[in-house]
Amino acid sequence: MFSGCSLDYKGAVIGEELSETVPDTILVNFKYTRVRQGQTLAVVEGKSGKTFSKKNETVLKHVHFIEYNGKGDILNEGWADNAVYHNDTGDARITGDIKVYSEKEKASIKAEELYWTAKSKL
Repeated sequence: MFSGCSLDYKGAVIGEELSETVPDTILVNFKYTRVRQGQTLAVVEGKSGKTFSKKNETVLKHVHFIEYNGKGDILNEGWADNAVYHNDTGDARITGDIKVYSEKEKASIKAEELYWTAKSKL
């Protein structure tokens, strides 16, 4: 005779919840260079970066970025304490001590919080 049998799924649920908080990749003192057709488009450096594929997010700390035009000239340069980049949309939320300089506009911005919307960039 078989008596009642039950399975404990609690561990599986905790594992799924944990997978959203545990990064897929951890970068320390990283440098990312984006290149198209042999031309550098952007360089992003930071003290740390963590990717979370289930949330489509990359979390960056102490970030420095440079955006270039097709000729290699600097368009924009910036620094920020924190950034959360949404891999699926290209949008970003940037927080902390933020400084951005536009070479083209010859203007700078200082802020504590900025939102970057990829769709609005032409």
